Amino acid sequence: MLIFALNIKKSKTMSLTKSYVKSKKTYKVTFEIPKEWVNGAKEVRVLGDFNNWDWEKAPVLKNNKGILKSRQELKEGKKYEYRYLADNQVWLNDEKADDYVASEYADAQNCVLDLS
Repeated sequence: MLIFALNIKKSKTMSLTKSYVKSKKTYKVTFEIPKEWVNGAKEVRVLGDFNNWDWEKAPVLKNNKGILKSRQELKEGKKYEYRYLADNQVWLNDEKADDYVASEYADAQNCVLDLS
């Protein structure tokens, strides 16, 4: 059973940072979510069309002083859809996403990362 959670407001905020690598024509993107937002989840990953929404291919966010982080290198010129998934059960949206689009599942919205 999947539980969907959308844009929960808590005391700490999320962060989405992009750093352009001109020589590679890519962006280094850092996804961050406060640990307190995942309600004790053992593992949080960022899934999106950049990893085919595949839990096994998705990077695990590592804990750094209460902030779960993952850095990905993604090609420029695209808009990527993504969401966080805690313990392969609870979906979370990023309050710092560039935009949101309707998901084809459960009346939810996917986050959009704009690298175009």
